[in-house]
Parts: sequence; structure tokens; C-alpha cells
Amino acid sequence: MDTNAFMGLLIGALVVIFGLAATIVTIIVKPIINLNRSIAELNLNIKGLNEKNSNLESRINKHGEQIDQTLINVEKHDLILKNHDKDITYLKEHSR
Repeated sequence: MDTNAFMGLLIGALVVIFGLAATIVTIIVKPIINLNRSIAELNLNIKGLNEKNSNLESRINKHGEQIDQTLINVEKHDLILKNHDKDITYLKEHSR
């Protein structure tokens, strides 16, 4: 084997090795990088959704407490109204 044949085989082998490396990067490494990027974006989105959900839960709890207090007030006013109705009925009956 002379020097020219050796250099030809060496260059051919290097081209094949670099081509194989480029193929491995394209097939394996790039999808992994894209997957990592997608996972990071999903994590950010989930974190944002969790924060919004917590905010909504606290607002719902606050509104629930306000509704409960309003119902208590309505019951109190209903009792007062019934007492007033009884008083008016009593006054009508005894004013004759």
C-alpha cells in the first residue's frame, strides 16, 4: 500500500466517521435537546396553572364565606320580618 492509497483510505474513513457523528447528533442528540426544552416549557406552564388555581381557590373560599355570612344575615332578617308581621297582626286585632 503506497502513501496515496493510505491517505485516500484515511480521508475516506474520516469522512465516514464525521458523517456517522453528524447522523448520531441529528438522530439522537437534537431530539433530546428538543425534548428537554419542551419539558422545561411544560413545567413552566404547569407552575403557572398551579398558581392561577391557588388564586382561584382562595377567591372561591372567600366568596363562599361571604355567601355563608349573607345567608346568616338573611335568616336574621327573615326572623325580624316574621316578628314584625306578628306585631302588626297583633296590633290590627287589638286596635278594633
